[in-house]
Amino acid sequence: MRGQIAVAYSIVNRINHRGYPNSLNAVVYQKDSNGIYQYETLSVASHDQAWADAKRRNTFEYRNAVKASSDVLCGRTTDPTRCATDYCAYDPCPATNPNPWWRAINKMKIGNHYFVCRVPA
Repeated sequence: MRGQIAVAYSIVNRINHRGYPNSLNAVVYQKDSNGIYQYETLSVASHDQAWADAKRRNTFEYRNAVKASSDVLCGRTTDPTRCATDYCAYDPCPATNPNPWWRAINKMKIGNHYFVCRVPA
């Protein structure tokens, strides 16, 4: 659950960050220069199918994801990442490393992912 909350907060933090779009829909569906979604699972058809199946069967995992998202969007939980806009399943990766435009700070591991906050370089 903490990992799902962290991912949900990465979306909210992007909405509030000047380097990303300022709406939920625009952040979630933002693509990179190669046409790949920033949240890469949206580009994987099997993930869409698994999500649709979990929703149809109202699985425990589906209910947890909905609860985590709701708790974050309604302010019922605090941000365990303390500002993360980016995360990755392994470290180092492009999302967790600095680049010429951004520095990655406050790197932390939550669940199976590494989260970082971005500040201008």
